[in-house]
Amino acid sequence: AIGFKSIRKSAVDGKPALFVDCTLLEGGLFTELITFSSKGLKAPLYAQSGQSSLITKRSQNILCGDANGDGVVEVPCGTVLPSGDDVQSALDLIEWKQYSSGELLLKERSVVSKAGQYKFVINENWLGSFAAAESENDGIDIYEYGDKEKGKLVLSLKAVSTENYDEDSFQDWFVISQNYKTVYIAKITEKQSKLGTIDKKTVKKHFREKIVEEG
Repeated sequence: AIGFKSIRKSAVDGKPALFVDCTLLEGGLFTELITFSSKGLKAPLYAQSGQSSLITKRSQNILCGDANGDGVVEVPCGTVLPSGDDVQSALDLIEWKQYSSGELLLKERSVVSKAGQYKFVINENWLGSFAAAESENDGIDIYEYGDKEKGKLVLSLKAVSTENYDEDSFQDWFVISQNYKTVYIAKITEKQSKLGTIDKKTVKKHFREKIVEEG
């Protein structure tokens, strides 16, 4: 670690705790968990890996927080997804995990846009069958994936500023969500694919404007 990005106060198993998001020399973040008790300070994630807390490493600058609205802090653990030839456009599959009773428990899987403006929740049955890459307007392109090769483009997501959004320029897209400064849009290229059936209802169900809940 070369520094820290944020410190979040919380509790783990009823005891005070700090979640410290640390920066890595090669880029990206990992989270160090520090718990407090009458016996002193502990760093349980450090002990798990034997040398460091890099089990929580992710290449994107995603901070820990309440990812699924249950009021408990989750730690984002990243695995770089296949993205084809352009490694620079690669995105992480983020597994949001809660620490409890000595274990990291999986609570949600998602792909987060590069600029961290939104996320898309991933079904378990997609694992191993999809690739994801960054595109223009903080976009996420989702492809079929198999035999170590990127297949057909299935779904595209974008975050466009309200001042730059024009329906005529995005005729094949539909609005998922919007606020006073951003319009979130999507385009379904393949309704039927290895990933199953994808329609507007499915896209809106899996889309999240917030990466983590505030507070």
